[in-house]
Amino acid sequence: MSAESGRIDELRRTFDSAFASEPAAPVERVDLIALRAAARSYAVRVSEIAGVVPFGGAVPLPCEEPAMLGIAAVRGTPLAVYDLAALVGDGPARAPRWMLLSAGADRVALAFDELDGYLRIPRDQLVAAAPEHGAKATFRPVELARCGDSLRPIVSVTAVVRELEQRLGPPAGPPSKEK
Repeated sequence: MSAESGRIDELRRTFDSAFASEPAAPVERVDLIALRAAARSYAVRVSEIAGVVPFGGAVPLPCEEPAMLGIAAVRGTPLAVYDLAALVGDGPARAPRWMLLSAGADRVALAFDELDGYLRIPRDQLVAAAPEHGAKATFRPVELARCGDSLRPIVSVTAVVRELEQRLGPPAGPPSKEK
């Protein structure tokens, strides 16, 4: 048997054994939007938002919530707009340029400074946040996303909306069409 023939047999065995073994389990991934609010980097789960739109400003409203910027029409629907940086305890946003639209029935918009991009990371790159992480924040992150050598806190948009509802009541949505 020649060396070439032996090499072909080895390749054939390797090829055939690949079909005989169990397929590797697919890696479960998490989709995130990476952003900056004030001077900090954060992430939010794509599954918790209905979209990201440019911030065109908000009409101020009287409100006791210091993080409320006002109300804005988004896709023809009036939404309460809150400063995400202020909600997570980092002070006001420097110059909000974007808004996250919360998913679900009680929709609000969360304004932030910079859109860093889209992340799709393996689920095993999520780690639990230490209790002191974001200690001054009203909405403490419970998870961190490992992105290279850094950790990016994941803000739960669902938890933010729930906490705002507890403090202020449900947001006023579009007028009802019932007669």
